[in-house]
Amino acid sequence: MEKRFSCILLGGGKSTRMGTPKGLLPYQGRSWLQWQLEQLSHRGLDSVVLILGPDFSQYLKVLPELGAAQNQWCNWRGDLTLRLVINPEVERGPFSSLQCGLKSWATTPPACFVLPLDTPCGDASTWQLLKDYMNKSDYDVTIPTLHDKGGHPVLLSAHFLRHLSGVDPLAPEARLDLQIRQLAPEKIARLPVTDKKVLINLNTPEQWQAFAGSGELRES
Repeated sequence: MEKRFSCILLGGGKSTRMGTPKGLLPYQGRSWLQWQLEQLSHRGLDSVVLILGPDFSQYLKVLPELGAAQNQWCNWRGDLTLRLVINPEVERGPFSSLQCGLKSWATTPPACFVLPLDTPCGDASTWQLLKDYMNKSDYDVTIPTLHDKGGHPVLLSAHFLRHLSGVDPLAPEARLDLQIRQLAPEKIARLPVTDKKVLINLNTPEQWQAFAGSGELRES
């Protein structure tokens, strides 16, 4: 039986280096967050949890329909089952946002993608590859790689998600990459892809301008 897949979209950072909320940057006629959610609606996901931080009120001004998803499941423009969660302690880092997202489900999802908001949603073929490997094995993590570098999204098993939920958020090892490193090698699938988007991180105005002006991304 194939697993059902969910996703946590991590947008809880303060966008200090960018100087403005990343999800509200204009891209192809809408906000970056809208573009990301549109792409996720084509990835065969059962549900998506969006994590925002202290600037969530700015998002609600631009996208007031997000209010209907705050702390409850709703249909996002008919394509996604979406829930908005606000992380009140973003200073603890992305792992605290991940743990906030994991509390959204009554029962742990069979498998869950994790995608930072500042990494473009990769090609549908990349997501499908990660799904296929998770379906046919007992991997705890599947990771896309390009030039031997790991990227996003990563796909996590239910077993590993339950483990992550129990990690002390104040512990030095409260980071997803460190938790993955503690797994046995045979529990991790590192899958080579040609999708350049898996390694993109949009953290500064210069990176955004270079990316937005490249014209490389298309609807998929």
